[in-house]
Amino acid sequence: MTIRFTMCQAPIADGFFAGVVALIEARIAAGAIVDNDADWDTRMRNLANGGADAGWICGLQYTDWVDAGAPLELLAAPVKTGARYGGEPIYFSDVIVHPTSAYAKFDDLRGGRWLCNEPHSFSGCHVVRHALAQRRLPEDFFASRAFSGSHGDSVRQVLAGNADAAAIDSTVLEALATNDPSLLAQLRVIDTLGPSPRPPWVIRKSVPVPLRAAIRKALLTLHESSDGAALLAQHGHARFAPVVDRSYDAIRQMLRLADRRGIWMDIGSRVIGPASGR
Repeated sequence: MTIRFTMCQAPIADGFFAGVVALIEARIAAGAIVDNDADWDTRMRNLANGGADAGWICGLQYTDWVDAGAPLELLAAPVKTGARYGGEPIYFSDVIVHPTSAYAKFDDLRGGRWLCNEPHSFSGCHVVRHALAQRRLPEDFFASRAFSGSHGDSVRQVLAGNADAAAIDSTVLEALATNDPSLLAQLRVIDTLGPSPRPPWVIRKSVPVPLRAAIRKALLTLHESSDGAALLAQHGHARFAPVVDRSYDAIRQMLRLADRRGIWMDIGSRVIGPASGR
């Protein structure tokens, strides 16, 4: 049997994802391939309907699908290095502005031009709904709201002056800064939302139980081998950690609060810049 893996994460994580899948294949009695050729929405549909067997998805996709009865099982979630993560599978959403901006904190953004990466993203869109609800700010707090297509595109559009602010997954921002060390000097973080549970690796229950267990073990023990530890370190990760369904209750709770307070962030379909995924 060959396990088909797909990824619904920022494109900058492609190398890490492919490297992990290759190491999984070396540790299980089955083939494993990466299938990321399709566009973002098609990849999500493939994992939802069985066109893919396993993948790395947003925590919001996991809760939405599982709560609707999707036959998915959690495998593990990656843990970033760095003191802010405390050795746990979490991330933050860093609110960025142009370095010359007058905005100093999230609450200053009233009347600003807000940019989300894409509508399925918890880190860039729905965590912002929760922030507005938690702070009792109105749904029309921002003067305009639009989609960029990805966290990387959001960064580029804010730096170009086409939007005032965006929330960027901290792990993506760190990866972008690793590729371009000058990046952090070109923007300013004015607030941090979260922490939120880290996007999980999941597998469909149609995969035989022993194989699901072998893949989970391969992920959870990856840091114990020299090749696994090297790959993790190269991409700023310490290990994979076990996660269970209740690990994602924080997402459910944050969305319930946003829903109760009527914060919908209805942006429509307007897109600024190229749409290239989360």
